[in-house]
Amino acid sequence: MAGTIKKLLDGRYRAQYTSGSGPSRIRHTKTITSRRLAQTWLLDQEQANRSGNVRMIRNCYFVDYFKTWYKLFKAPIVSAATKGTYKLTYQHLKALISTVKLVQLNRTLLQSVFNQFGQLYSKETCRKHAIQVKACLANAQYDGLIQRNLMNGVVVTGNEEHSRNDNNKYLSGDDFLKIRNYLFKRSYGPKDANYLILAIISATGARVGEIIGLKWEDVDAKRHQLRIQRSYDSAARKIKTTKTVNAVRTIPLVDDAVRLLCSWHDNVKWGTDFIFASNEKRLPKASNVNSAFHTLQRHLGIEAIHSPHTLRHTVASLLVARPELDVTYVSRLLGHSNPAITQRYYLRVLPGEHQKEDAVALNTIAL
Repeated sequence: MAGTIKKLLDGRYRAQYTSGSGPSRIRHTKTITSRRLAQTWLLDQEQANRSGNVRMIRNCYFVDYFKTWYKLFKAPIVSAATKGTYKLTYQHLKALISTVKLVQLNRTLLQSVFNQFGQLYSKETCRKHAIQVKACLANAQYDGLIQRNLMNGVVVTGNEEHSRNDNNKYLSGDDFLKIRNYLFKRSYGPKDANYLILAIISATGARVGEIIGLKWEDVDAKRHQLRIQRSYDSAARKIKTTKTVNAVRTIPLVDDAVRLLCSWHDNVKWGTDFIFASNEKRLPKASNVNSAFHTLQRHLGIEAIHSPHTLRHTVASLLVARPELDVTYVSRLLGHSNPAITQRYYLRVLPGEHQKEDAVALNTIAL
């Protein structure tokens, strides 16, 4: 509470309430017979001022509230790539409801907004929009600006034409083996860091930034293990913590991956702690790794539609498909925040495997 109480010479009390600063500063003063009454008056002033602020915020445009909430609560802590998703949500909201005030929002209106989003954008984009809008409204509810979260019960769809199908998200088993065999058998020189990064991703299912951020201390060649404990943000060009707490993990390494890393250490190491740093001690950009992967796909006669993250998706699906591997173990290996994430994204059939599943299903039905 921004107020002071001062006892006067005549035994009365002068209470002064102040709020804000500069031209918008509010200052009220009142002389009262007792300290207790002065305290009560200050509390009344605080409540009245807060009510005025609440009314003002409720009457601001929702897109402005969303933007302010993002800058205050999210921008300082999220990665550069995630910042882009918030800015996209803001732009899409602004295109549809730029003049809708927070007080005017209701569930029917939000459902209409997300129905329009569903016609225009992919389901994944719409899903991210919904998560961010819901988080923003949860903040408004916490501050007493709305009584309940208006996103509860809103159905989120997406445009299938704009959504990547499984053939884009995953490599077929044959294409994956073709790529991995090539990466394991080729030789690596000082300019081949991007391809070696792809090889390690194909052997571990780790994220691109996690592999770029590896140091030599993270490799235990004797135990055939790789320790993931940081990531490289190419957009911000800085080392950061892993995506989730559970992303700090130890991954087993196959013999070929150990051999490639040991060879790189002996023949190419530039005298820096980071495995993939250049002679100028710069780390590779994720975009350059992506370009190298597209080049590799074309070289092997594969349609160049896959990103390096597709290698992670494919490794994850291969692991989940093994009945002897518990999904909790796979989740920990992939660095997911919880097994539910693993189940949501990877309990599906890989492209090219549908025929086998169809045959089993037909035989089962025929019985």
